[in-house]
Amino acid sequence: MNRILAIATALAVGVTQAAWAQPVPGGALVAASDLEPVSLDPIFGNAPSIDGNYYNLFYDNLFYLDAESVMQPELATSWTIADDGSSMTLQLREGVSFHDGTPFNAAAVEYSIERALDTDLNAPHTSDISAVASVDVLSDYKVRINFDGFNGAVIPGLANEAGMIVSPTAAETEGFARNPVGTGPFRFVEWRSGDRIVGTRNPDYWRTDAEGRTLPYLDDVTIRIIPNTAVKILEARSGEVQLVDTVQVQDFPAIEAAEGIELIEKPTGIHQFLAFNTSRAPFDDPELRRAVLMAIDNAAIEQVVSQGYGVLTPTLVPPSEFIYDASLTPTAFDLEAAIAAREALGFDETITISVIQRDPDTQIAQIIQAMLGQAGYDVAVEIMERGAWVNNVRAANHEIGLLRINVPRIDPSLVFTSLMGRNAGLNFAAYSNDELFDLIDAAHTEVDRDTRQALYVDVQRHLLDEAVYGFLFLRPIRDVAAENLEGLRREASGTWLLDEGYFSE
Repeated sequence: MNRILAIATALAVGVTQAAWAQPVPGGALVAASDLEPVSLDPIFGNAPSIDGNYYNLFYDNLFYLDAESVMQPELATSWTIADDGSSMTLQLREGVSFHDGTPFNAAAVEYSIERALDTDLNAPHTSDISAVASVDVLSDYKVRINFDGFNGAVIPGLANEAGMIVSPTAAETEGFARNPVGTGPFRFVEWRSGDRIVGTRNPDYWRTDAEGRTLPYLDDVTIRIIPNTAVKILEARSGEVQLVDTVQVQDFPAIEAAEGIELIEKPTGIHQFLAFNTSRAPFDDPELRRAVLMAIDNAAIEQVVSQGYGVLTPTLVPPSEFIYDASLTPTAFDLEAAIAAREALGFDETITISVIQRDPDTQIAQIIQAMLGQAGYDVAVEIMERGAWVNNVRAANHEIGLLRINVPRIDPSLVFTSLMGRNAGLNFAAYSNDELFDLIDAAHTEVDRDTRQALYVDVQRHLLDEAVYGFLFLRPIRDVAAENLEGLRREASGTWLLDEGYFSE
């Protein structure tokens, strides 16, 4: 079997639907998230996997990857990949309409993918489908996606934000970013900034359950933006909220002991890390970056924040991922060496750490502030609302940004190409290095798994050698759900699928 067929086989179509016993139609679900999206236009999201909790309400993909990373049909009913990997031909679902009443068809697929590829838009998710060269409309309900070299990343890219299908009519209107129009199970109702995003049941949704019942079951879904974990848990325990994302380790015992709610496993963890602004002084100097990292005790931070449930990893790659390499060596904590390095550099300026106002990021920033203070650094912590933080860091107006990422992703390219690659839309370190970019490009386009693994290890080694980031620790995450919430499904990325959700009696 050649390499292209091996990938196609590994991602073979297999339709599996959860058949929930006696689902009860109706009801309103209130969920809570600590992140507010910057946009409801899927190609402009900047928090992959978290944004998906919102986007999956309003949009569908051609196909998605289920919790076992198997391709499942959505707006495409079937597909074939050319033997030479040059293209993918998809048969599309008929009789589907966008929320604005316009028809879903091949022209809408062509529009959505070409829009996601439009470099003039400077969308963060363009790089996710960089292997796509063009889209050909073969008939009203048949398209061919042409590849500029098939690779291991193109299927996950199309199954995520960059491959979501939008209404061409709506996307051309002003304000689309706050008024999403897709074919998804819920129609957009309102977005109260800093408070909530609301969707209502799409009465014309195309999906049915295994028994032929129309979906979704729920009448309405509201996702409230609640950055404070303690408040989220309080709301869940009171019954005001029935689904909560990302609670902290220290809250696990109390949730397990509470009545009416339960912890829900997730396939991902969260890696907390620092991004130096390498594009300008003072952190354009790798020696200063290394000196700062020497003063940070990652193990101590992990113990305080995740109480031993977390894992110290060389980079943001978790041990479960195939590109993990335990032999990689990050800058080691050594306070005496850190003091000596700072003094040798003669550095006595104030350092500013920019952090989003959320748990446990502010706590981590304050711990790092104290640790760097022991090495003689004067450190200020700048706590910002998420949207302002993202704009500030994307514009490279920061010195050190504290951020986090859900890992693993469906494919490593959705981390390295999107965050660290050539023309990456989310290059929070503002790092530019052709040697690194060439490695990331090669790993992104390679098909052979072993070769990809070696290339991505070289990518990680480069980031460590140049101290571009400060990789802190990986912590487990759990969601919380009401015990009577049934039918919650997940994509491989861990994002919620609520089309089959309902409340048992």
